[in-house]
Amino acid sequence: MEIWQAIASIAACFAAIVALIPIFQASAARKAKARNLRMRIATKLTRIRPTFAAISNNHENPPKKAILTNEGLVLISKELEILLSESESLYPVEQDRVSQFVANLELMIPMYEAGELNSDGAENLLLLCDRAISEFEENGMLHTDPHLPWEKNTNA
Repeated sequence: MEIWQAIASIAACFAAIVALIPIFQASAARKAKARNLRMRIATKLTRIRPTFAAISNNHENPPKKAILTNEGLVLISKELEILLSESESLYPVEQDRVSQFVANLELMIPMYEAGELNSDGAENLLLLCDRAISEFEENGMLHTDPHLPWEKNTNA
């Protein structure tokens, strides 16, 4: 009789482990989706950054080809809004950072189009952009360290 109780206990443990497998798989899928979304949003933010760096007084001199036109800025803003619809996989602080940036960007676009965006407004957008990217980096954008081909001792 005792042997059957031991077998039943072991079977119950295995059943619990098997029941937890889908939970672990869903967690891994959510993390992968969040990592992918962080990278896609960070790419858009990095694409916008030179446009406002050229207006601000932070002594950055981006190449002229990196500065977006009015249409390019509106397009990337809309792409960011679409990406925000997938933000449920991000941590709340990440969602807040990106939402704040997009909201401020939408308010600044008409001023940018009219040529009335001052350096303070551009600097604020740069700060919001940098905070969002920093938050993404803290929570993981890549599985490994980034490949830095310009440095001599990198993992090729």
